[in-house]
Amino acid sequence: MGYDITFHPISEAQIDAWYFSLLDSLAKGDTSRLEAVAEDAGMDPFYINKYRDLMKYAAGTPPSERFETTHGFYMAVVQGFFRKHYYVRGTAVSFMAEEYPMMERYITPWKDILPEGILPPAQQGIVENYSAGVYLSAEQVKELLSDYEGNKEVREAVDDYFMENGAVLLKALRDAAENGAGLLEATDVVEVEPLDLKKTTSYSDLNQCDPEGAFIYQKVARAQISEFMKSKKS
Repeated sequence: MGYDITFHPISEAQIDAWYFSLLDSLAKGDTSRLEAVAEDAGMDPFYINKYRDLMKYAAGTPPSERFETTHGFYMAVVQGFFRKHYYVRGTAVSFMAEEYPMMERYITPWKDILPEGILPPAQQGIVENYSAGVYLSAEQVKELLSDYEGNKEVREAVDDYFMENGAVLLKALRDAAENGAGLLEATDVVEVEPLDLKKTTSYSDLNQCDPEGAFIYQKVARAQISEFMKSKKS
């Protein structure tokens, strides 16, 4: 089933306010703007410290570094300090678009939204662990939800690909739509241990991660183990 995937509702304005607009001051050693942003959001002091540490590291990212494994991944982690995000195992809009080209119309090219000086990824979508995938703009989120409700082809494709994880994707999309946000996907922000969920870890704020997808993963993993044990006995 591959990757641990998370979906992060975040607008382009929030990407700038929570991430890109803070990099210059952090590179100069000034953390006051970041701290003000975090405090205004009511962030817990523990996560303010995590946010500050991550952003200071991000501010030192050389321009030559790959976007998806640096700024893209860091943005997903940062979103999780501020708002709810959603976990699934193995299914992503990136991967679905490879099987169903119709999904490409719901994806915004990174080059269209990144600030000057930040190089977009050479390849759209998830390519490895600890990286960002695709971004759906606020309008594309609404369009996908509308098409899911009113377009049989889209609904069947989403249901066929995401299967039981579809409920989590829809929850993430509806959250984004209700808050005027887009949706960013990433890998390994949250790493779930399906046989012992208490061992699940997060680079962000695990308390902000919706648990439904982890419970689905646990159920599937237990079923696979049960089937394996039955096959060994036969």
